[in-house]
Amino acid sequence: MLPAPDDAGDASSAPGIVGELVDQFADPLAFYRELIQNAIDAGSNRIDILIDYLPEGIPPLLGGVARVIVEDDGEGMDERIIDGYYLVLFRSAKESDFTKIGRFGIGVMSMFSLRPELVRVHTAKSGESWRLDFLCHEKYHKYRMPEMRDGTRVELFKRMPAGEVDGFVERSLAAVRSWCRHSDTRIYFQGGETGAGPMLINESFSLPVGESLRYKEEGTEVVLGFSAEKEPFFGFYNKGLAIKEGRHPFFPGVTFKVNSRYLEHTLTRDTVLEDDNHRKTMDIVRRLVEDELPLRLKDELRRISSDIAAEVSSGASADPEDARQWEARLPYARWLLSGLLARWKRSDWPMFPAVTGEVLSLDEVRAAVAASDGVVFVDDSAGEAARKLARQGRPVLAAGPWIEGLIEPLTGARKILQASRAFVNPEVLKEVGDDPSLAEFLRTVSVVSASWGGGFRTIRAARLEGAGACVARRLFVVADEPDGLCRLEDEESAPAVSLGPRSGHALLNPGHPFLRSVVALHGRWPGPAAFLCLKMMRLLGGAPPVFPGRRPSNLPEDDEGRLLAAALPATLPGTPLPALAEPRLLSILGPAGASSGIEDLAEPECLAALRRIFHRMRGAKGVPASVRLGAESSGDWMMMVSDGGAELFADHPWSKAVLGSPGDAVGKALYLASLIFSAANRLSSETTDADEIGSQATLAGLAAGLCSP
Repeated sequence: MLPAPDDAGDASSAPGIVGELVDQFADPLAFYRELIQNAIDAGSNRIDILIDYLPEGIPPLLGGVARVIVEDDGEGMDERIIDGYYLVLFRSAKESDFTKIGRFGIGVMSMFSLRPELVRVHTAKSGESWRLDFLCHEKYHKYRMPEMRDGTRVELFKRMPAGEVDGFVERSLAAVRSWCRHSDTRIYFQGGETGAGPMLINESFSLPVGESLRYKEEGTEVVLGFSAEKEPFFGFYNKGLAIKEGRHPFFPGVTFKVNSRYLEHTLTRDTVLEDDNHRKTMDIVRRLVEDELPLRLKDELRRISSDIAAEVSSGASADPEDARQWEARLPYARWLLSGLLARWKRSDWPMFPAVTGEVLSLDEVRAAVAASDGVVFVDDSAGEAARKLARQGRPVLAAGPWIEGLIEPLTGARKILQASRAFVNPEVLKEVGDDPSLAEFLRTVSVVSASWGGGFRTIRAARLEGAGACVARRLFVVADEPDGLCRLEDEESAPAVSLGPRSGHALLNPGHPFLRSVVALHGRWPGPAAFLCLKMMRLLGGAPPVFPGRRPSNLPEDDEGRLLAAALPATLPGTPLPALAEPRLLSILGPAGASSGIEDLAEPECLAALRRIFHRMRGAKGVPASVRLGAESSGDWMMMVSDGGAELFADHPWSKAVLGSPGDAVGKALYLASLIFSAANRLSSETTDADEIGSQATLAGLAAGLCSP
């Protein structure tokens, strides 16, 4: 039984409004913030929150009851304050005191948003001790108590099943942390059945991403940091209690918190009151963002970039945390450098890490891009290619978000290339004595190339290092200097280089399977080996001419004819090909007219070898189904290729030179097979240079197999 109260009455002179105020709290746990706020205003040094469960309840409440206790050691209340302010709506003893957080006198209403069965308030001051019991939000009983106490203790009793208590404790802890973790007053929380002692809620007034600038003046503290998020976090607080937290791009790439005694809630307690004090506070933040934060950005980017540059210059990868820190500053840096004047004022700031250890400014990067014809070279770590480029005045930047985020739009760069994939750092094999077959092949192919005029100053073997698997699949590269850097194209399937007269030094990859095939072929048939290798190099690296009505090829007919004339003497010494004013080696889309079959003419062994080659390669793309020997051509062509097969014309001067001269029949068949594959690929609109490259590589591999024991 409750004792007879000293007083009882309505909790407000406007009961209807009270009900509306109770319902205004969208979160029923908002009472924690309001009670803690009152405790702080009462000068408390410590606030304790305890949640326990009473299975039997308390009179007059029977059954399981969760009890929430919020207790402080503040100054408490006497009867004058209770009657004159605490129980009167819209009246507060703090109305003119800016050291207090709440000034509307409605915080007590928040206790009823949880819909408790009973709210009990214990408080004492000036030798008076009181207890208030609220059975609902409109009625109360007031009791004078004999024992004194320090501060105020608020108890809320809420019926709930025992199984729901732990969840309620977790939600309560989350709510107190969310609103009160930055409180200037110590707050302890204890609840549940774990038996753990009180937990300190307070956290330092800081940003999760780390702060870059902290500013204090009388009554106000601001902390700012950088964020890569499109909508950075912000927070407004009074005495460390959250008034409003959220995400909004007040300033691009800037996250901030403001703790000010001048900031207030709106009446509904769901956001910050945007009055003159709020506007003055935002003016402070804006000044910091525009005047002081840029210098912090400069210092921090230089430090972060120095760390990244040191990491990648040692051959290691950049620390992901360093890259994340740089990325967090990217939106603000982009905003800061968006204006031409602002960019000019800051273009000498060292901001961008290079893989060779330097930190470059925007001006230095612009100069490097201009020196590289609009290309930005990047890499994950330092390599010899990057070091050579740096010595040439073309520094290689560390790969990171700054490339596409700032460098590309601010320097006019047209292309971004990874240095270790865009360049090969070849190691020319000075001595190939350990592989006499390779040495002999290089001599032959060099002689044939010089006679042909294939566009190489020298042809050598070299280890191709520095670009990974894409280089391992290349037959050759062309370098301006044998020991210099060699530029590769962007795509692995692209030509290694565009060849022109005397374009450079051809560096053959000794580990390439095609090269191994033609080197094996060279010992028995040196001419076809050199012919196939130089033809493949032109197919891979030539600049295709364009002929109206015909598919372009990197190896035109007349060029292939000159290569044949240069290579044939290596197999058939003393048998030069006849000079033709306009060699027409192959027919393209020619008529498949009938001709008399005289398969027993000329070189039956060569024709038989040719047929065996076609049989072994049947079904490959670009390989005709059959081959035959015709008596007379209908023009100056050496052969005619159609859908039905290939026909060689015995009366063509070059046919006579190849078929009628002494020599190895298989070697001559290799020449003819290579020429026929070229004709077949030029004929079909569905085939490409890649198809011809495949057929020539298959032919070389097949021929190399014939040389094996």
